[in-house]
Amino acid sequence: MTIVASMKVKDGLVLATDSMSTIFTSDGKFLKSYSNTRKLFQFKDCPIGIMSWGLGNIGNRSIEGLLLDFTRKHYPEHERVDVKQVAEKFFVFIGEKYTEYFYPILSKTQESNRLTLKNLQTEKDQTEKREEELSKRIESEEITEEEFNEYQTLENKIMFSNFRIVQLEQTILQHSYKIIMLDLLILGLKKLETSNESELVEIEQALNSKDKEKDEIINKHKEQKINFLKLDNLGILIGGYTDGSQFTEQYEFLLPADLNIKEVMSNDNFGPSWRGVREVFDRLYFGLDLNIYTDLKLKNVDDGILDEVFFSSKYNMDFEFTCMPLKEAISFVIFILKTTISASYFMKGAPPCGEPIQLVVISPYEKDKWQWVHNLDLTE
Repeated sequence: MTIVASMKVKDGLVLATDSMSTIFTSDGKFLKSYSNTRKLFQFKDCPIGIMSWGLGNIGNRSIEGLLLDFTRKHYPEHERVDVKQVAEKFFVFIGEKYTEYFYPILSKTQESNRLTLKNLQTEKDQTEKREEELSKRIESEEITEEEFNEYQTLENKIMFSNFRIVQLEQTILQHSYKIIMLDLLILGLKKLETSNESELVEIEQALNSKDKEKDEIINKHKEQKINFLKLDNLGILIGGYTDGSQFTEQYEFLLPADLNIKEVMSNDNFGPSWRGVREVFDRLYFGLDLNIYTDLKLKNVDDGILDEVFFSSKYNMDFEFTCMPLKEAISFVIFILKTTISASYFMKGAPPCGEPIQLVVISPYEKDKWQWVHNLDLTE
């Protein structure tokens, strides 16, 4: 597992992860742990960071290696970079790799859509090549009137191709995840003593229903059933500056549960976020263990009571983040990681996280946009 944390303040964003990776055998027994695993990456040379937790690899490829493949494929040199767009594209890219590896049978059912996607990409590449050829002829003043008219239509044609490609990628991925989630819900139901046959039949019928009906069933049952399963989860948080923006943006997703990216906090909100091994700091910060919410929900405690207790902020520690300086934001992120790592060290079993800490500071100032703090060892 992992502990990752971020802190958004007015003057920038701090991202940090631990460095522990733990390897288990196929039957779940602890095998080995390493203390220098990278989980925090810079996107190209941009003021954008990507953190991962959960899985460290998909098959024999590391998350870092897949990120490099993604960058080469989707972001040629000098292209303007938008944080949300990077998150959306990476969600589709890594989601496809995830589905192909963990759900190969499901992946085969999408062969028709994937062939269409490949043909669209080929058509787009050919159009871009033609646009480049005509652009050179314009510069050399050798272009004919017919060629110039063709050139004027190519930009819209490329934009439309991009739209169709993104739309089809999302369709493939969302359909895949809906099937996966319904399968997982069936497994979760079978683990619950309180479940009944009618619930099981309802979910199984949804496998062959329309997407809207799939969504309704997933939303109805997911919260109660999915927590009973040990999944091969992969979490990603992407944060940083879009060109020209005043404040940082952050987006995240968790595979296989999420059908799209989610914004971590709105543009005018500031404060910390932490993911992965979150129970330790949850208890300190919220005054509650959020796992209790699921247990009480399964015991049919009224939703209004649960919301009042767990989501009213009445038990939260009283911090002020709106005007926090960047230096204190660094200290707070280290506080999150150090607290979690220290508690994990004394827990039974293989430690889920550990030092050294990897930390980066992203600021809007040109000379300080990306500041790496490699291998921050708090024992020194």
